[in-house]
Amino acid sequence: MRNMRHGANRPGPTEESTFCVAYRELAPGVLSYLRARGVEDPEGLTQEVFLALFPRLGDVRGGMKGIKSLVFCIAHARYVDEHRRRLAAPPTTGYDPAEDPRRSTSAEDQLLAVEASGNVKALLND
Repeated sequence: MRNMRHGANRPGPTEESTFCVAYRELAPGVLSYLRARGVEDPEGLTQEVFLALFPRLGDVRGGMKGIKSLVFCIAHARYVDEHRRRLAAPPTTGYDPAEDPRRSTSAEDQLLAVEASGNVKALLND
């Protein structure tokens, strides 16, 4: 916020440079906010927040305060969306092959058993 003036109606940087300043100033805070709430992919969600901000920059009033407010509103909405998505998703569990009761011999094991008995060599010689 040290790079922008806080006036609402002033000539100044273009929307692209305003976006760059907002990203540099606010992205670390948004990332921390999302990490603190246990979001699965905080970096990706941070990018989504700023992608949602860019088309709305022209409508923002209040300078950096207005932009900051909008950015954190978007971040919170994205967090809520992800939280709801996780609640709606079925629970998942890890897979441990040692605990799986379904067992069958592999094709490789069957071939080695046949080969060890000498049947394969006999079949090939005939």
